[in-house]
Amino acid sequence: AALSYGADMLSKDDSKVFLVYDFGGGTFDLSILVAAGGQFVESGTGGDRWLGGDDIDRLLKEYVYNEVKAKQGVDIHRILDNMPDRDKYKFIGEFKIAIEDAKKALSVSQETTIGLYDYLETEDGESIDIEVTITRQQFESMIRPLVQRSIELIDKLLEEKGFPIETIDNILLVGGSSCIPLVKKMLSDRYGAEKVL
Repeated sequence: AALSYGADMLSKDDSKVFLVYDFGGGTFDLSILVAAGGQFVESGTGGDRWLGGDDIDRLLKEYVYNEVKAKQGVDIHRILDNMPDRDKYKFIGEFKIAIEDAKKALSVSQETTIGLYDYLETEDGESIDIEVTITRQQFESMIRPLVQRSIELIDKLLEEKGFPIETIDNILLVGGSSCIPLVKKMLSDRYGAEKVL
């Protein structure tokens, strides 16, 4: 991560302290990295093995399921429980792709629609179409506690390792979920936009 941000281009007499903020799919990882004299020293790690983009996916999934239940009276959980495995896993795979696409769309647009058609049927054999619109504002409200948790973990690591935020030159954002605009905004609001890369 540090190399991709040019940390190896520092002069021999220059030194910098980076905080690597890796918000990936399954885990959230933090590393304090000191770069000096062409050498890299990891000076502390933290994070949460149980926090990641998968949690955002879960929130979006439940939002869609709840909207379908409220508007169409259809309980997707119950339908999936009664589906043959082959059909169920096909739906789950396509739904995961639709959720990923929605996350990406909400990084550049103010709203998006999650749509899946002809994958589910009622007990009577009627096709169930999923078409749920979500705004960026709704999405950000949904995931704000997860981003806040990541900030609390940064503060905890810096305190434990004795690195005041003033000593951190840059926070390097890596991992797919770090591309979400709210993540950069909350980190910038907390630590200063000039620190966040």
